[in-house]
Amino acid sequence: MNFDLNALRSFAKQIKTEEDAPVDGFVSKVVGVTFDNRQPIINVMDMRTEVRLVRERSNKFDFYAVGVEAKVGGKWLSVGYIPKHKNKEIAEKIDNTADLSAKILHFNEFLCDVVEEMSRGITIVIEGV
Repeated sequence: MNFDLNALRSFAKQIKTEEDAPVDGFVSKVVGVTFDNRQPIINVMDMRTEVRLVRERSNKFDFYAVGVEAKVGGKWLSVGYIPKHKNKEIAEKIDNTADLSAKILHFNEFLCDVVEEMSRGITIVIEGV
């Protein structure tokens, strides 16, 4: 598939950022959405899809890893992670049995430079932080 990369980059810059979101709660994009075959899962999600946070204490890349899972087809499936620079406070709250809830704030399209094609991203809001 051929894309006009300059046009796609220009479009991607126009997408709302997490700072644009007028909501109560902790707003974060979900990272890692292009890895581990997550795009097919994300592509069938909509605003009504349930999401939850999952603490990954044994994650070898990040001691404070917090995964994001979506309920799709009756199963909880990984769709990515809270960014490493934002996850410590959330991880500590989960570790201390805080009741955190998450919901989808919006989806966005972005150009994945690795495969040079458009991908779908997720921004969530976390309540209870």
